[in-house]
Amino acid sequence: MPNLRPSLVPIGIMAALAILPYGAPAADDLATVFSSLDKAAAGFRGLSADVHKVKHTSLIPDDDIQTGKILVRRSKPHELQMRVDFDPPDQQQVVLDGTKAEIYYPKRNSITPYILGKASRPMAEQLLLLGWGTSSQDLKNTFEITYGGQEMVTGQKTARLELIPKDKDLLAHVPKFELWVSEDGPAAGTAVQVKFYERGGKDYSIATYTNVKLQNISESQVKLTAPKNALREKPIHL
Repeated sequence: MPNLRPSLVPIGIMAALAILPYGAPAADDLATVFSSLDKAAAGFRGLSADVHKVKHTSLIPDDDIQTGKILVRRSKPHELQMRVDFDPPDQQQVVLDGTKAEIYYPKRNSITPYILGKASRPMAEQLLLLGWGTSSQDLKNTFEITYGGQEMVTGQKTARLELIPKDKDLLAHVPKFELWVSEDGPAAGTAVQVKFYERGGKDYSIATYTNVKLQNISESQVKLTAPKNALREKPIHL
C-alpha cells in the first residue's frame, strides 16, 4: 500500500536525457526561473498530463515503474486537488486534496481512505508546492533553493532546481528534492519532472510529465470514480 508521504504526491519521475551547461551566473539564472514560475502561477487553473513514475530502491534490483494520467485543479490560491489514474498491471486511482487522500484498487474493488492529521497535513501541503501554480516566494519560504543548470527532459529545455526543505519533519523524510521547470513552450514555468530523495539518499522516486496541457479542470474530474459497490476500508489516520 503506498505511503502518503512522498509516494502519493504527484507530486512525479525519470532522469533528464542530457545536460546543457550555460555560462550565465547562477544567481541570474535562478532569478529568471523565479520570474517564469511567477508568471505561470498567476494564470494557473489546472492541467492534464501523462505521468511516468519510477521508484528506485537500492536493495531491490528492479525499479518499480508506473505510468498513467494526472489531472490537477487549483480551486483557490494554495489549494490543489489532484487525481492520478495509473495503468495496469498495478492499476489504481489516487485522489488527493488538502485534508484527505483516497486510493481505489480496481482489481479488488476497494477504496483505502487516508485522513491527514495535524502532523501530516503541513507536509502534504509543502509537497504539493512542488507541483504547479506555485510562486517563487512560496518555494523560497519552504525550501533552500540552488540553481542546478539547464537540462533537456523529454525533448524540452528545462532549468533544474535543487531544494532542501526548511521544515524539520519534511527534511527527516525527504532530505532533498530536484525540480525541473520548463523554459519554453506553453508549459513554460511549469514543473515537468520532480525527484524525491528518501532518507539516506540512496532511494528515490522520480516522476516525469509529458503532454502537459494547461487548462481548466472541473471539480468532478478530480473526484474518485469508483463503482458504488466498491468496498470502502477503514480510514487510515496519518
